[in-house]
Amino acid sequence: MKYYVLLERKERGCPVGSMQGIIYDEFVEDVEALEYWVKPWYNQFDDREIIFPGEMFLISRDKLILYDVRSGGAGSKFNLVSLEFLRVLVDFDVHLREMQPLHVVDRHGVCISKREYRIISFARDVYESAEGVVKESSILMPDEFGGQFSIESISIKAGVNRDLFKIKNIYSGQDPIFCSERFVDEVKVRQVDAGIEFRRIEEIDWASTTLSNSMDFLKNDSEPLLFIH
Repeated sequence: MKYYVLLERKERGCPVGSMQGIIYDEFVEDVEALEYWVKPWYNQFDDREIIFPGEMFLISRDKLILYDVRSGGAGSKFNLVSLEFLRVLVDFDVHLREMQPLHVVDRHGVCISKREYRIISFARDVYESAEGVVKESSILMPDEFGGQFSIESISIKAGVNRDLFKIKNIYSGQDPIFCSERFVDEVKVRQVDAGIEFRRIEEIDWASTTLSNSMDFLKNDSEPLLFIH
């Protein structure tokens, strides 16, 4: 089976790169005064099981949001998904740990999307060990502490039958969502791929996205790969 990763794609209503706004559990106009990074959905050291207290807000600098899925960046603990994309996840039996309604608003509290959104976190069974899904021919480079690894090349074992999964302990700058060709085809049939590029894992220049090479993009005109984590 062919496997892909999800990348951000820029188009109308689909900004890319750093999220131009914050996720919060209430609408607040003066976001600059918030210490939002201590909240459990941002704080990597907060290991509580339930991180969303209820309905949530994306308070954005953008004027229009139309994408089908985004993450909060490298090491993200959450994803933002359109209701239509969520239905694909449900139909493919992708398990979620949490899901809450998400209001997408500007700095004045005005809705800036015609679509309904949810904020989600994936269940633990979405995460696979590298040993369980990765072929031995893959090149995975451990860090100096042996706790994480980066990908230099990767192939998925023939017996893997997952349609969407992540791999444990990948360096956070990579750490993509992997999905099957079946999943990609269904997303395209339902036309819920706004702001998304699906790229074959064999076509990714993984070495350019490792921690040691991540700053090279500041030295040339190359565009970094923007994984949806």
